[in-house]
Amino acid sequence: MRPKRTYKTELSNDELLIFDFLAMGGQAPFELMRQEVYSLNLNTSYTHEISDNCLEEMMRKLISKGYLASLSDSELKYYLLTKQGGDLWEIERTPLWEKFCEDSSGSNEDDSDYLEIFCFERDTGLEFAKISLESKLYSFELDDMKLRSCESHDGLYWKNFHNGLIWEVDLEVDLEIESDLTDWDLYEKKRCWWRTLDELQKFL
Repeated sequence: MRPKRTYKTELSNDELLIFDFLAMGGQAPFELMRQEVYSLNLNTSYTHEISDNCLEEMMRKLISKGYLASLSDSELKYYLLTKQGGDLWEIERTPLWEKFCEDSSGSNEDDSDYLEIFCFERDTGLEFAKISLESKLYSFELDDMKLRSCESHDGLYWKNFHNGLIWEVDLEVDLEIESDLTDWDLYEKKRCWWRTLDELQKFL
């Protein structure tokens, strides 16, 4: 099922799906947003209905309106959402930023693994941490978590904010956690945050 929208802007449904990709997935090359691979790359059950040729024309139109921008490196051309485009996306999808969090993990210099939880509200990230432990999504010591502020976020490059927070903690196990160990029913039952557009629909 496609995410809810308010229909308060001029964006077509297909244009809005491209905005979704760039708002939630970060800047991306054209190839990742093609009709045949959109759902795979954004992990959705749906895709847009625009052919490659029409999609290229649509992207040019959105750039001319100031909603998208493009940049190139030596190999690829990337598209990204502008602040103006992001404002339209927020009007349509009505994201509740106070309930938003994003988890990411990586390796320290000593090859130990760590978890970062980005959020705008301290308690939102903390609740995610507690339920991720309870549902066995991650394994760490809750008392070891540390909080710091941040003024930018790669995934939300188009959004101006000054109240970003990151919870940090070292993981006790390898990053690769077997999916069958995670109790997703418990996760969903107790979830009071959203990480994806699908999760956001619970609060709309």
